[in-house]
Amino acid sequence: MRHLDFRRSSRFVRIAVSAGVLALPFGSAAVAAASPPAPATTAFQVPVAFTSGCFSVLMCNFPLPVSLVPTASTGSVPGVVTFGAVLPQLLSGLDCLDVTVHWLNLATGASGTALVRAHTELGQGRPIPPEEWCAYPPVAVTTGGGTIAATADVGASAHAGWFQVPIGLGFGTFPVP
Repeated sequence: MRHLDFRRSSRFVRIAVSAGVLALPFGSAAVAAASPPAPATTAFQVPVAFTSGCFSVLMCNFPLPVSLVPTASTGSVPGVVTFGAVLPQLLSGLDCLDVTVHWLNLATGASGTALVRAHTELGQGRPIPPEEWCAYPPVAVTTGGGTIAATADVGASAHAGWFQVPIGLGFGTFPVP
């Protein structure tokens, strides 16, 4: 009959317990990683730059460069991006232009276009409160999960009698769960 060496078995128990205690934080991290990510809004890394004005010398100021920052919100619904835009400084009503976003999912190859319309009084029957002037209501687009690359421009939204000169496209990349 063999005798048990308690020093060896006690050492084995200590090693097993230590390994279990050390593995506990790693196991809880795996559980935490399985929960859905919190919604996040990402500003495009490069804003849209343009100038705008009108053809009447008597009514218009000298057109100044304007930056418009497109945004992408992700995480509230898997595979869906919500595009928006922020115009940090409204110089005139001429600067309130629609934004066209062209996106490409680098993981799947899916692509598309979204139009983020500026909220203005032009062509609408009711006046808009000042806090809503030139607001950009969000537009949800199903892109699928993966890394999205997107460009944005304002070239497609010229108003009659006005002009805008694009200076640079907006560009951004962001992950979509």
